[in-house]
Amino acid sequence: MLPRQQKTTPATIGVLVDNFFWGAVLRSSQVVIFAAPWIATGFVIAAIFRVFLGPERTRRLFAGTGWRGILSGWLWGMLLPVCSLGVIPIVRELHRSGVKGGALIAFALTAPLFNPLSLLYGLTLSDPIAIITFAGCSLLIVTFVGLLWDLIFSTDDEAPAAAEVNFPYGIKRIVAVAKTATQMIYSPSMVFILIGIAGSVIISLAMPHGSMATMLERENGLAPLLVAGVSIPIYSTPLLAMSQIGSMFQHGNSIGAAFSLLIFGAGVNLGLFACFLRMYTAKQLFGFLGLLLGIGVGLAYLVSEPLFPEGVEVAGHTHAFDVYTHPFMPTSTELARQTKFEISKHWGNHEFGGTIILAGMMLLGAIFFLLDKWTKLSSWLTDSSSQSNLDRELPTSVVAACSIIGLLAMSVVGCYIYYPAKSQTLAEMRIFNAEAVISAKSGNWEGALKWIAFQEDLARRLEIGTFIRSGQLSEFQRTKARIFREDLERLKHGVEDQSRRQCDVIAMQVDKSFRRLSKAFKEEGS
Repeated sequence: MLPRQQKTTPATIGVLVDNFFWGAVLRSSQVVIFAAPWIATGFVIAAIFRVFLGPERTRRLFAGTGWRGILSGWLWGMLLPVCSLGVIPIVRELHRSGVKGGALIAFALTAPLFNPLSLLYGLTLSDPIAIITFAGCSLLIVTFVGLLWDLIFSTDDEAPAAAEVNFPYGIKRIVAVAKTATQMIYSPSMVFILIGIAGSVIISLAMPHGSMATMLERENGLAPLLVAGVSIPIYSTPLLAMSQIGSMFQHGNSIGAAFSLLIFGAGVNLGLFACFLRMYTAKQLFGFLGLLLGIGVGLAYLVSEPLFPEGVEVAGHTHAFDVYTHPFMPTSTELARQTKFEISKHWGNHEFGGTIILAGMMLLGAIFFLLDKWTKLSSWLTDSSSQSNLDRELPTSVVAACSIIGLLAMSVVGCYIYYPAKSQTLAEMRIFNAEAVISAKSGNWEGALKWIAFQEDLARRLEIGTFIRSGQLSEFQRTKARIFREDLERLKHGVEDQSRRQCDVIAMQVDKSFRRLSKAFKEEGS
C-alpha cells in the first residue's frame, strides 16, 4: 500500500502564509534600516548637483566620453558615500544633466562598492593586499564596462540635457537644496529604490533559511557564478558586504565568491537596473548586464586562488549569509514576537538615526509640496529681484568648487562620526562586553547574540578610529583586536549551539581578551 500523502489543509496554508508574511516584514524592515542613511545621503547629493552645479557644470565635472569620463566617474564614485540604492537619485540627476553613458556607469558602479567609510572598514577585515586587489579589480570592471558602453552605444545613449535653472545666491539657494532633496523622495527615484528593496526581500523569501551555508565553500567550483546570480537581486550596503568578505577570508570560503558578493551584491540591485531601463533601452540594459557579468565573474575566478589566505582552517559552513535567506524555519513559532525582537535589535545595531533622518526628509518634502500649492514658493526661490541685503554673490566657479569640496568634506566628516575616538569606543565596548559575558553565562541566548554583534562592529571601529586620528596602528594593537574578534566568534558559535558549559569557559576568555585589547590601545596611545 502506498503511503498516504499529507493533505494541504487551511491550517497548513495559514502557517505558510504567516511564515512568509512575517519573513517579508522582517527582511524589508532590515533593508530599510540598513539603507536609510545611504538613501538620504543620495538624495542630498543629487540635490546639490542640481541646485549648486546645474547641468552644464555637472557635465564638465564628468568630462565627456572616453578615459577622462571613466576616470572622473570612478573618482567621484569613490569619494561619495552612497550605496546601490542611494546612488539611484544621483544617477538619474547625472542622466538629466546629459552626462555620457560611460562616465555615468563608472560612477553608478563605483560609488556603492568603495567609498571612504567602506574602504577603511575593509582594511581591518583581512589582508589589506586582498582588499586593495579587490578595489583594483572593481575599477578594471568599471573601466572596461564604461569604455565598451561608449564604444558600442555612444550614439544611442544621448539624452537632451535639462534646462539650466538659476537659483539666486544666499538663503534661497540653501532652501532650494532642502526642497529639491526632500521632494525627490516623491519622484520615480523612490519607485526604483522600492523595486530594489522588493527584489531583495523576494529573493530572501525564496531561499530557505540557511541555504547559503555551504554555497560559498572553496571546494565549490561554481561558487563565484552561483553567488553572482543570487547577488544581483540582493541588496547589501558597502559596510555589510565588507564585513561578510572579512568573514569569508576568516572562514576559508571561496575568495571568488567573496568578490562576486562585493560586485553584484553591493554594486547593483534590481532597482538600479529598472532605473537604467527607464533611461536607456532594453538592448542597452542587457548589453550592460552581459558586460558586467562576463567581466565580473571572469575576474572572480581569476583572483580566487591567488588571494586565498594561507593557514586558514576551513570552517565547512557559515551562517554569515543567513541575512540573505528566509529569516525563519518552516517550523518556527511565535513569529510576531521574533520579528519585533529582530527589528528592534537591528535598529539598535545599525544607526537608527538614519531612519529618523529619512523619515524627517519625507515629512519636510510633504510640507514643501503643500507650500508650493498654497504659496508661490517655487517662484520666490528663482526670483533674483528680491535678494536680501545679507546675501553676497559669489562667482559660479567659487560656488561649484565649494559644492565639490563640501561633498568631499561630507565623506571626511562621515568617517570621523562613524569611527569615533578610541576613548568613546572603548567606553561603549566596556558596557557591551559586560552585557555579552553575563548574557552568555546566564543562558540569555538572544541577548548574547545582540551584544556580540555590537562588540564585533565596535572592535573594527576602534581600529579605524585610532588609525584616522593618529595615522598609525601598531601590529600589537592589530593582534589584540584580531584575537578579541576570534574569541567573540567562538562565543557566538557557543551561543548558537546554546551550550552553557562551552559559553561559561569562552565568555571568561572574551572578558580577558577585551581587557588586553583595552590595555593595548590605552597604553600605546598615551
